[in-house]
Amino acid sequence: MGVDNSGNRVLRLFLLYFDDSVWWVANTSPGPGPYYGEGNVCYLALDIHLPVLGTPGHEQPPAPRASLDCSPNPFRGSVRLSFSLEGGKDGSEARLCVYNLRGQLLRSFPVEATRNEQQSLSWDGADASGKPCPSGVYLVSLQQGGRRLATRKLSLIK
Repeated sequence: MGVDNSGNRVLRLFLLYFDDSVWWVANTSPGPGPYYGEGNVCYLALDIHLPVLGTPGHEQPPAPRASLDCSPNPFRGSVRLSFSLEGGKDGSEARLCVYNLRGQLLRSFPVEATRNEQQSLSWDGADASGKPCPSGVYLVSLQQGGRRLATRKLSLIK
């Protein structure tokens, strides 16, 4: 395997074949042994160019490392959601989202990402309209730039 001028990988496939169909026929001539016709041996090289799906310098940066903690868990009334981002961009918006087990978004908290600084907020167990959520298991997810950085399971007890 090689590389062309555009940086694409090149796979070279070699084919060896005979162009006379008589060559393959055995024992068609009088006398002992198989008959090998006067065919030509042909050689073919086929280059297959495989494009590179990403070019150097255009890779997506690695996701920042994040920590997320929920306490107390299980909770009654309200819960403290503590989080921090390592390697994220300062001042960029992140979101702390609460989902039920069906994947429905119940509540979303916009938070400002501050690198390597522990932050926290309180969730009162209510959805976005202020209606109290029933007892059950919920998922809390820290997201930034369309990526889920950390997810924790949370139990609400009434």
